[in-house]
Amino acid sequence: MKILFTITGLLWSSLSFAQSATEAQIKALSQKRVTYLLENEVDSLATIYDKNGMTVHTNGMIKTTVEHLEDVKNGRPVYKNIEIQSTTVRDFGNTAILVGKGIFNITMGGQDLSYNMVYTEVHIKKGNTWKLITRHASAAN
Repeated sequence: MKILFTITGLLWSSLSFAQSATEAQIKALSQKRVTYLLENEVDSLATIYDKNGMTVHTNGMIKTTVEHLEDVKNGRPVYKNIEIQSTTVRDFGNTAILVGKGIFNITMGGQDLSYNMVYTEVHIKKGNTWKLITRHASAAN
C-alpha cells in the first residue's frame, strides 16, 4: 500500500511539474509579446503568432495575424506602456489558455489613451513551438 501511495505521489508531482512548465512557457511567451509590442519589434512579434491567427480588439475590430502585425508596424496604435496585473494559464495538452488583466497605455491618432483590459490568449503547440492562435481583449471595470 505504501508503494502505491509513493507511485501515485510521483505521478501526481510529475503531472504538476508538466503543467508548471507549460504555464511558465506560456507566461514567458505572453510577456515576450508585450515586450515586442512596446519595442515595435514586428518581425519578432510575428514569430509568436500563428499565420492563421485572429485578434479581437477592445473596440470589436477583428484582425487577421497579417492585419494585426501591419497595424503594429504602422503605429496603429503606438504602445507606450503595458502593466500586466495578473495572468492565469490552463494547460489542455497541445492547447493552453492564458487569461490576463492589465493596463494598456497607447497613442492612437495622436491621442493618449489608457485601457484597463482583460484578455484571453489561446496558444497551440505545433511540434515543439507554441503559437498564439487567437487573442480577445475586453474593457475591464
